[in-house]
Amino acid sequence: MPKPDDTNSSQRKRADGKRNHDALLQAAKEVFATSGVDAPVREIAGKAGVGVGTLYRHYPKRADLIAAVFRREIDSCSEEVIEQAKHLPPLKPWPAVCKYLRPFLPLSEGYPKYCTQAIQPLKPFQAILTST
Repeated sequence: MPKPDDTNSSQRKRADGKRNHDALLQAAKEVFATSGVDAPVREIAGKAGVGVGTLYRHYPKRADLIAAVFRREIDSCSEEVIEQAKHLPPLKPWPAVCKYLRPFLPLSEGYPKYCTQAIQPLKPFQAILTST
């Protein structure tokens, strides 16, 4: 039977793990924005306030970290769109598409290598999407 201290200890570890995970993603996002996705992992870990080993424990490969940051950004944009949709009157199809795609446009600025297929084709339509 576990001791009461064991339960608190494992809960603390889980909380620390989540905090480290969130800090790594935020730090990576900021470092990628200023230094690019090839920035040293030591810089990301330092900005997150964790060791390089912690970064590698969460993300063994650089591609894993890049994908996680990008996924978090996509999820955030999707949540924003869903929240906005709750407060909008029903829209005609084209304005609805424009409102849906608008939050995703800034992603192409910060992640051009990873947005080429998904977002870059929308760039010619940016003026239309942001004016509707």
